[in-house]
Amino acid sequence: MHSEIAITHFLIALMKTFSMIVAAAILLPQIAFAFPADVTTDAWYGSAVSSFVSSGYLPESQPFRPTHNATRGEFVDLIVKMLGGATHAPYSTQSFDDVPMSSTLFNAFEEAGLTGWLKGTNSCYGTHPCSANPNGLINRAEAAAMIIRAFGLNLGGASPSFNDNAEGQWFTEPIRTAASLCVLKGDEGTGKVRPANNMIRAEMVVMLSRAQQHLQYPSCNTSTVVAPTSTPQVFPQRSSSTSSISSTLPIDPEAAKLKDFKAFVHDMYQTLQSTQTNMDQMAGLFSGTTGYQLVQLSSQFSDKISQLKVYDYKATLGTLQMSDMLAVAAITDSANDISRRALAIAKAARSIPTSSYQQYYYVPSVSTQPTESHQQMCDRMSAEAALSGGFGSSATAYQLYQAGCMTTQQFCNGFALGGTPQNLWPAECR
Repeated sequence: MHSEIAITHFLIALMKTFSMIVAAAILLPQIAFAFPADVTTDAWYGSAVSSFVSSGYLPESQPFRPTHNATRGEFVDLIVKMLGGATHAPYSTQSFDDVPMSSTLFNAFEEAGLTGWLKGTNSCYGTHPCSANPNGLINRAEAAAMIIRAFGLNLGGASPSFNDNAEGQWFTEPIRTAASLCVLKGDEGTGKVRPANNMIRAEMVVMLSRAQQHLQYPSCNTSTVVAPTSTPQVFPQRSSSTSSISSTLPIDPEAAKLKDFKAFVHDMYQTLQSTQTNMDQMAGLFSGTTGYQLVQLSSQFSDKISQLKVYDYKATLGTLQMSDMLAVAAITDSANDISRRALAIAKAARSIPTSSYQQYYYVPSVSTQPTESHQQMCDRMSAEAALSGGFGSSATAYQLYQAGCMTTQQFCNGFALGGTPQNLWPAECR
């Protein structure tokens, strides 16, 4: 009986660390390759674009056109995607006369109008005629105002003053609020924020990225870009100075990205070590062919740890480079495969009964088995799911979530890491 409990314990531990390796294997390629052809990794807007591509907000296969002026349609479409998509679709009526139902932007504009942050020309939403000018350009003041409304942002406290943000203008407060949250930053050395200048696509993505980073003036460069980051090198000629535009965006985003990669390598090295311990202990609980196979897999897994240790050491020394990412990805993929094989062998050697989850489905805190604690119930359900091959399914995740074995964040992260389109996420995650 003691051996049976021990085997179950190590199966649970192996399943948990295995799931971390799978998540890392999903994330790593996104960090490495999510760049359109016209966006370089060292561009001031590069990490923001990469993050948006990885999140499905922008296509990787099409040019990004960073120096082109952004249109109102492109801007509205991106914001709607960031806010979870057109969650109130289908829409039965057309609110904006210049965005017909046949338009690819129809759902985005209807969602923006319905949720109150897009008002149309002269605040015409809800009346006719009413236009939204989807093909028109959008200036920095209009963009700031729209971001403030869409994301529900409030003045963050201190805010820089700008020579061209005069009091009493319709854009005075939106500019001030956006600047207090680092969404907008003035051009270095000029004291200007250029509210009337058209926003280019590079600026659009970085501003939207910063809107979700919870930054606060004057600490605008102390946080690593999260969902957005930065991009290009050449800017279109404008009446105002373009040489200072890059100073309005994150400083050295490539360095921030390298810092994230170093942390990733270190965390993955520790994860593999934890998995190795579980595999060694598991192998000792089985005899015969099963035990021999698990020992061999554990040895192979140990080799992967030794390979990753080289890169973890480079991270410690400060010599790790982004060019090492392909090698790290290959090691992670191989470790993932070994973990899968170990779980499959354990499953074949010891079949845990796949008892009905429905019995525990509506019991988030109290088990139906008197001697089983809530944590034990969660561990057992997770182990059963892993051994039955259903651990990665959304149905299984929902059962664990309903049973109180997952937080809302853990539940929703599964859909994000799995690449599920946001319009297919459950209501709890939108």
